[in-house]
Amino acid sequence: MKDRPIGVFDSGVGGLTVVRELLALLPEERVIYFADNAYVPYGSRPLEQVAEFAQAIVRFLEEQGVKMVVTGCNMSSAALMDGLVKPGRIPLVGLVEPACRAVALRGCKRVGVLATPGTVKSGIYSRAIAGMNPGCEVLEEACSELVPLVEAGEFGSEQSRSVVKAHLSPLLNWGMDTVLLGCTHYPFLLPAIEQVIGSGISVIDPAREVAVVVRKALAGGDSLSPSSNGLPHRFFASGDPVQLGSFAEELFGLQVGAVEKRDVHPS
Repeated sequence: MKDRPIGVFDSGVGGLTVVRELLALLPEERVIYFADNAYVPYGSRPLEQVAEFAQAIVRFLEEQGVKMVVTGCNMSSAALMDGLVKPGRIPLVGLVEPACRAVALRGCKRVGVLATPGTVKSGIYSRAIAGMNPGCEVLEEACSELVPLVEAGEFGSEQSRSVVKAHLSPLLNWGMDTVLLGCTHYPFLLPAIEQVIGSGISVIDPAREVAVVVRKALAGGDSLSPSSNGLPHRFFASGDPVQLGSFAEELFGLQVGAVEKRDVHPS
């Protein structure tokens, strides 16, 4: 059990930010990553459809022998918290609860949430934060353009900086003290985000928070890997495997090798 990998999935490359945080905290662990990039973005899809996609990917990762699955996707995490995605034989960990717990622990008063339209429509962050920190105000900003820009590798472009500024402006005018990145693609845009918000506003990245939760859960279940044993991480993509491999190697320094193409959804 200890030597089995951790499964992580997302609609595309965004979940690699979760993998980065997991391996920074748990360097001995191995990861199996699934990018559902044939169907990206999830943010414009109905939550029920995203839940069906997520359930199929969870089953696939379980078949690969993982010891835990992390939903490196906020839409899937919203579906998990709403009970639309069911855990199987192994633990299933989402992003929303750890991020909202961080909001409560930090005593945030006004949180601006950058998220995809689907995540904003679900209202999951507003509801979860209200449950953990009732005195905190939340304003969610739907960003439909950011995931496609990141998937296209345009996160450092003038266009991406302009779009980031446009979405942050209403949150800044509202008076937020914290910005929560409600999509795992958005850490790719962190330099642009920090440039716009300045030094007086905190940033909560759910990827960092979920890595802490994973470590605690594995340690509590005596399931931490004692050694990587030199075994490789594995990567799957439902769409373009080359794009996923280049992102993982060039931006995160992960040794990828051949990305396996696999569509797990019923035709």
